[in-house]
Amino acid sequence: KYKVILSLYYPSPEITNFGDVDGDGVSENLSKYEDTMKAIEWYLNLTDDTFKAQNFQNIELAGYYWFHEAINSEDEMSLRVLNSTSDLVHKKGVDFCWIPYFASNGYNAWAEYGFDVAVMQPNYVFKLETPYSNVTNCAKLTAMYGMGVEMEICTDSLSDIRFFKKYMQYVAGGAEYGYMNDCIVMYYQEMFAFR
Repeated sequence: KYKVILSLYYPSPEITNFGDVDGDGVSENLSKYEDTMKAIEWYLNLTDDTFKAQNFQNIELAGYYWFHEAINSEDEMSLRVLNSTSDLVHKKGVDFCWIPYFASNGYNAWAEYGFDVAVMQPNYVFKLETPYSNVTNCAKLTAMYGMGVEMEICTDSLSDIRFFKKYMQYVAGGAEYGYMNDCIVMYYQEMFAFR
């Protein structure tokens, strides 16, 4: 079976009128820990139940991906939400995954936050001025902290040789630095629009 990992969107505390997920007639306020956890548990149950009800033959729900790409270690509520979310995901018997951007806050403590898998973005291919050292440094950091490297490709790689060459450097780096060997493979692909 093909394993599917679903995004678990960041429950921003700025959302104070999320909707009533538990039928008590009161909309959840995500600036409150208890309401945030109600919303996350509702989402996890909804997606898990939907997958089970479909009785898919060729795909299975294998985990959830924490959509926020950095961790604010100074925000106690965010850390509490993250650890509680990890517990809920693991109760479902699936993995909790994270893809931080290059050297973002908390990348090196990913396991402490309850993630099973973390894969860092080199953030190299999207801008011509980004130095190749992003790829080499990302390879070193991820090897040091037991992470994978995300492969990234942008739309311009299809029409501009300069961006295509940058993408191919990701591929070559995977062979040279070993981040494509015996590891989880994750990638980011911009939406392509053909005219």
